[in-house]
Amino acid sequence: MGLRPTYSVVAEGEPLTAALAGRSTSITIEDVSGVIADKLTIQLADKGGELAIPRKGVYLDVALGYDDINTSMGRFIVDDVSLSGWPLRMTITGTGAPLAPDGKTYTPIQTYKSRVFSDTTIGEIVETMANDCGLVNGCDRELGSIGLSHVEQICESDISLLTRIAARVDAIAKPSGGKLLFIPKGSVQTASGADIPTVLIGAGAMVSFDWRNPCIAKVSQVEASYRDMDFATTHIVTVGKGPIVKQLNYVFANKSEAESRAKAELNQARRAGAEVTFTAVGNAAMAVGTPLELTGIRSSVDGKYRVVSVTHTLSEGGYQMAVKATAEVVL
Repeated sequence: MGLRPTYSVVAEGEPLTAALAGRSTSITIEDVSGVIADKLTIQLADKGGELAIPRKGVYLDVALGYDDINTSMGRFIVDDVSLSGWPLRMTITGTGAPLAPDGKTYTPIQTYKSRVFSDTTIGEIVETMANDCGLVNGCDRELGSIGLSHVEQICESDISLLTRIAARVDAIAKPSGGKLLFIPKGSVQTASGADIPTVLIGAGAMVSFDWRNPCIAKVSQVEASYRDMDFATTHIVTVGKGPIVKQLNYVFANKSEAESRAKAELNQARRAGAEVTFTAVGNAAMAVGTPLELTGIRSSVDGKYRVVSVTHTLSEGGYQMAVKATAEVVL
């Protein structure tokens, strides 16, 4: 006998799983990276119109798994409820709630602010925002040492600004588990140094897949210029080596910023390779950033990948996940 897909839903401490039994038609959780919040959608059969309509702002703790051994998928704030028919159905949607380490307090990481950071480092900015939001600083040490001469935050949330900075240095910024993470893309460790477990996916676990590898020439060298204000001279830093050169059309304030941006551009170019999307048997451990190893498909497809998005769906038909991942490249 196979494993039985199960779930649990708790509304502000009140278990709802038993009340939803026989009414839930699907639970979908979309896990994405960066400034976009994770998304929850619950569809219910509203037989007889007896379901109470949840109020906006209530938080739901959702877990998915098998045989009542469920894994937490996070806490979500209800932001929309709709009814449709026939038959009568209720759809509840919610967005991921950034939480403090106590698992209960919401952080103001999405609140708009205006301020300026000058002559600082990425680590100092992350530390400031983590303290403001009641989170633990989860900034990678090497990324944290990168200097920034001037950064403006004008009517912008902390997570939006960090996402902008992350794009410049090939990193990921995201609140998770009470921490404010700022880690390299493709990192095999969390900011605390713990290894991220690799998930093995065999061909037999896949319902369908699509693999593609664009045949384009890749940038092998990036050049960035910066201005030395003391001597009023412009200098060029070079990252990588090869015949295809990309020159960044911007003069940076110092050597550190120029080098970090050139390195980020080169890393992004190297990762612009094979991409796979597939539908497979659900695994609640699958999340954005998870290392994957695909096996049993064919030699050109098998190998290591990194998850960039995943949608978990538990319905009457079972528990499946739709995953998008890019080939892992040693940089």
